[in-house]
Amino acid sequence: MAPSSPRNTTKTEKLTPKTTSSRKSAPAKTTKAQSVKAQKLLEGAPAKSRKPDIVAVLAEFGFPTGPGRGLCFTCEDADLFERGYPELRRLTDEPIEPKRAFELAEKALDAIDPCFRIDVPRAIAKPFLLGYRVGPLLFVDSNHPTKNAQLRVERAALMHSDRAIDQKLLDETLEQHGFDMGDTYASWRWPKVLYLYEEFIGTEKVARSVAKFLILAAKELKRWGFAGQDPYRTNAAAHYIALTLPWLLRRVESTIADEIRAQMLEVPAPEKMPTQSPRAFGAMLHWIANPSRNVHETLKCLEFPLALRRDDAEFVVRESKNPKVIYWSFARVCWLMGTRLLVDRDVTVRGQDFPRLVDKIALFRDPGVVRLMAQMAAQRAGKKAAGDWLKKHADYARPILEKLASLEDEKEVKAARLALELIETVQQKGPIVEALPLDDDALEREVEGIFEELGKRLRKAPHRDAEVAAIREAYDAYAEARSAAGDPIPEAYFTHRFGDFGLGKWAMLAVDAID
Repeated sequence: MAPSSPRNTTKTEKLTPKTTSSRKSAPAKTTKAQSVKAQKLLEGAPAKSRKPDIVAVLAEFGFPTGPGRGLCFTCEDADLFERGYPELRRLTDEPIEPKRAFELAEKALDAIDPCFRIDVPRAIAKPFLLGYRVGPLLFVDSNHPTKNAQLRVERAALMHSDRAIDQKLLDETLEQHGFDMGDTYASWRWPKVLYLYEEFIGTEKVARSVAKFLILAAKELKRWGFAGQDPYRTNAAAHYIALTLPWLLRRVESTIADEIRAQMLEVPAPEKMPTQSPRAFGAMLHWIANPSRNVHETLKCLEFPLALRRDDAEFVVRESKNPKVIYWSFARVCWLMGTRLLVDRDVTVRGQDFPRLVDKIALFRDPGVVRLMAQMAAQRAGKKAAGDWLKKHADYARPILEKLASLEDEKEVKAARLALELIETVQQKGPIVEALPLDDDALEREVEGIFEELGKRLRKAPHRDAEVAAIREAYDAYAEARSAAGDPIPEAYFTHRFGDFGLGKWAMLAVDAID
């Protein structure tokens, strides 16, 4: 499968735990005491159940599933999670015509988020990494300098070249784009870049190159520019590179991981760094050296992602009330606390990049996951990825879907029935064909139709509740349409469009309605 098309926009049979792995790893372990304590926290928390009938149906099939290895379909899947899944990428050797592969790689380079799925074709990954040596060139138009247009020619030549993907190329790329703020969207780019390098040259080489760069960045503070003057800054390129290292260290021999962690202590402690310097960066490297240490005051905004990296189940349970946790870190959260959170709040798949969300939860054998897959399969952008999962796990999913299809909730019934039909269609007619994304004109026509219908309903609405209901339905349709156009943040700018269609008086209500 080719990755989801990036879009340039401004912006899972219970198993007996297995103790061995096909590769050595050194993850931070969740102790039995931590797991028990986390479970008690969950049991003591009031559940904000969606609808008792849905919860009851899922419970018939073993919902919720507890944390850890029993969540996964196979021991191999559980091994992947212990090594950091989905914080990794895998290369595939599917044939892609060279011109098409170049186009997809170039599009990924110049999108805000490359939107690569877990499995990335080698034919796309190689030119992407070669091109990243020159860098992303998002803007080439009359409002921006011509430098990017010139660099695009240089980048294309490198992407077409026979240069190997090796450690030297990685080192050059790190030094070229790792200082200062670096890539504007580094948080979405650097992990994918490093995980792809991991597949080409091996985890140890990537981890060592990253460690060498991080130490260099901590010593050459003048190269940070203004980004190095704020002791609390955590969003420069070097920070995102550093945040990738703990995942890499799960996938190397424990002795190598210990060696690299010790190297992080070569950097001065944050208290010994100049006042106006990237102290948070120094604190981050010292935390990597010893993840059990308390989080430094400069890293308070990163407590949750750091907790995920050290498998701190107790902290994750406490923080799971944050709705963004559900999808931004959904898989790792479920790994640490189980799937009960799916009934603790009104979970929706709206606004997600469906293929990537499917990848995150694809290894989980859980009734709640089946339900989410059905909801995604009912969306144009999710039909292929979620449908493939439902077909693969049809024997497990079918009885759950049949139960969901017997409920009185119209949305639940519609999604479950469509999922069942999809399974049967695939079995009879073969694989699902991935739909082409909507082009800009087709998307705008759909958006105009959505807001035209919304305007009619709002002007006829007898009370506020009716207005809110109309806005939420329009929001769902808007996000679905933008998802179908390949936008990685399809819910964006919904309220901004109210003024375009003469609905400005309802804009603030819309903000409240969709919050």
